[in-house]
Amino acid sequence: MNTRLENKLLDNYWINKLNLCPIVNDGKLTLLETEEVIISKEALPYFDKLTASNEVVEFTVLLTIYNILLQRYFESIYFIASPDLGDKEQALLYKFNPIERSTFKECLNRVKEEIQEVFKYSNFNQSLVSKNSFCNYTSFGFSYNENFHNEKNDFPFHLIYK
Repeated sequence: MNTRLENKLLDNYWINKLNLCPIVNDGKLTLLETEEVIISKEALPYFDKLTASNEVVEFTVLLTIYNILLQRYFESIYFIASPDLGDKEQALLYKFNPIERSTFKECLNRVKEEIQEVFKYSNFNQSLVSKNSFCNYTSFGFSYNENFHNEKNDFPFHLIYK
């Protein structure tokens, strides 16, 4: 595919995705308290058995659990996650459909589909959308292998798995 056309498609994906997201953080947020939860791999020895130590599977399962938690407690469907898988180190914005009346397996499949779609468009022009601008669309972060930490404006709730 023509590189110029490919770049246009990548840029259009993110422009359209952000146009559909409500802005929840305009940079004027004053946090009285933030919660950062860090889970070490050593604390979950059974998790390696469950996922066969496959990073993509681990990331998908953890993101699904985090998605369910956020939607149950905060009704959020948008959040930033940094996979730190291979060459995918940048933070990306994810959107998940509401989980009401869904089984865990259904949620897992939807998360997997969103991850695949976002990864497909992850090689976009960084000047178009910086990781800090993604912060305007969510109050929640997730870091796999502790790659992403938003220094400009901390999230009220951020889960780190390392």
